[in-house]
Amino acid sequence: MQSHPKAEIEDMLQHISDVSLRQDVHSIVSGGLTGLMLKQKLAAELSTPVEIDVNLLSTEFAFDHRPMFEYFNRLSAGSLLIMAWEQTRQSHTHDPMWEFLRHCRNAAAHNGVFTFAKREPKRAATWHGTSILPSLEGHILFPDPPARGFIGPGDVLNLLADIEAALL
Repeated sequence: MQSHPKAEIEDMLQHISDVSLRQDVHSIVSGGLTGLMLKQKLAAELSTPVEIDVNLLSTEFAFDHRPMFEYFNRLSAGSLLIMAWEQTRQSHTHDPMWEFLRHCRNAAAHNGVFTFAKREPKRAATWHGTSILPSLEGHILFPDPPARGFIGPGDVLNLLADIEAALL
């Protein structure tokens, strides 16, 4: 990649009137990193867009990222379990793998905690040699350090892939 002479870059930067944009462009041509160049907003269809302070958000994320990752995993993996269960209603059986999915889905729908109805699990709920037993009542589904979860977010993808393979 050909670089421009320093004087040429300085001349170009002097013609950018917005100070923030000038700093971002300087960072780019110097091979550095920049922030976002435009204000970020959450779109709204029925009201006004909501501005997001990306710098504040990124600072919070950089200094205290663990809760965001943990919540994101629980929310995204849990939502995937719930949606997969709902989308496959016509295919459900009492096979141990389906029962495993059912109980993981129920835990996801109960704030990520195993919450059994009376006499549950009624049938074998097993996947990859691991069973869901009544003793899991009150235990968390996904890791929430320092507590270990019953399964990890990656297990959700593998479980759903195994179920898909069984359906084909």
